[in-house]
Amino acid sequence: MGLREGVDANGGGERQIQKEIVNKGEDHEKFTIKANQYMYNGTDAVNYVRYREDSDFNRTKRQQVFLNQVANKLMNLNQIIKIPQLLDIMGSNLQTDMKPKFIIDLSKQLLTGSEVQITSYTVMGESIRLNGISYDRVDEEDLKFAQDSIDNWMDDTIPTDQLLMPEDQDKAE
Repeated sequence: MGLREGVDANGGGERQIQKEIVNKGEDHEKFTIKANQYMYNGTDAVNYVRYREDSDFNRTKRQQVFLNQVANKLMNLNQIIKIPQLLDIMGSNLQTDMKPKFIIDLSKQLLTGSEVQITSYTVMGESIRLNGISYDRVDEEDLKFAQDSIDNWMDDTIPTDQLLMPEDQDKAE
C-alpha cells in the first residue's frame, strides 16, 4: 500500500520497460505491465518489484533499479513540495533501523544537492527448481562477505573511510 501511494504521490515512476511483464503463475496474482510506457503508476511499480517468475535474483535487481530511480527522481528540486505528503505516507508504511542522525545527514545531502551514493551488494547463487518450487542456493563466500559487511556498517565505531564496500570482496579472497 505504501509503495503504491508513494509512487502515485510522486507523479508515477519513470522506467523504460522493454518487454511486457506478465505474471501468470498458477499460485500468483495475475497482472500485466505493458512495455514501452514512459510513466508507470503505483500499482505497476508494486507489480514490477514483486514479479518473480524469472528468478529471485532478477527480482532483487529490479528492486535495486527501482529504488535508484526513485532516489534520483526525489533529488529533483521540483519534488521538494511533495516531501510532507511523502513523509506522511512513509510514516504509516515504513519501518527502519536507520538511526535518526543517519536519516538527518542523508536528508541534508539530498536538500543541498550533494551527491548521494547508494551502494548495494547482491549475494550470488543459482536458482533451482524442486517439485515445482523455486529455490535459490547462495554462494557461501558471498553470504559471509554480506554478513561481515552488515556487521561492519552497523558498528558506529568504524570510521566512514573504513566501511566495507562491494569492491572489497576481491581483497578478502
